[in-house]
Amino acid sequence: MKYQLIALDLDGTLLRSDNTLSPRTIDAVRRAVKAGAVVAVATGRMYASARDVAERFGVPLPIVAYNGALATVPSRKEPLVSFPLPRLLAGEIMRFFRDNGWYIQSYLGEDFCVERLDSRARSYEKLAGLPPVPLGEALFSPTEDPFKLLAMADTPEEAREMRRATKERFGEAISAVLSTALFLDVGHPQASKGYALERIGEFYQIPRERTMAMGDSENDRTLFSAAGYGIAMKNAQEELKLLADFVTESNDDDGVAQVLEGLFP
Repeated sequence: MKYQLIALDLDGTLLRSDNTLSPRTIDAVRRAVKAGAVVAVATGRMYASARDVAERFGVPLPIVAYNGALATVPSRKEPLVSFPLPRLLAGEIMRFFRDNGWYIQSYLGEDFCVERLDSRARSYEKLAGLPPVPLGEALFSPTEDPFKLLAMADTPEEAREMRRATKERFGEAISAVLSTALFLDVGHPQASKGYALERIGEFYQIPRERTMAMGDSENDRTLFSAAGYGIAMKNAQEELKLLADFVTESNDDDGVAQVLEGLFP
């Protein structure tokens, strides 16, 4: 088997644009697992949302959530990776966003927490399939360490400005990556999809050269760095395509299934 460990991003990769999984993709992942491959989902989404998607395949899958701040494998009770953001720093970051007039939400336990139930909170509820928890002013003074903060922009230009300003203000104390053109994920500086993938490879004793990753966004760059072979979706950001070893069809044209069917006919 050429590739024993396969890491798959969710939004824009495994999932179609309507947030569904095609029957063809489900079948291709199941066949890969049946053939002996370890297939992991690797996403910026919260763990509960990632787990709900992973369970649709009906086979046990490792899960990388919150851009690598949390990673689990089916045979281990405790997380393989856990990098929450210290609560005092998280509060400072969220107040920074509030003072700049930017929307931000937090992830505590299995909840995503918002200041109030506005249109952005509702739009993310539709994406994640989970209800938001409104906290009011308490959002900006968390009593727990969140796994990630998510800011939403109105335009790609605003998202890039958020990233620039956040990195300038907080420097090496945080990671700040775009998970979509409009979503900025802020988390622990050691958290990345690539680091989590490396730990999963070590757990299953699978070397880098036997690892493949597929994605579409900036937060998938570290996945490609940790894998022996990186595949970008046709709908991926151009910068990621330049880093890829191969470009497959889009998420709406079963690009993941096409690759897996070639590996596991």
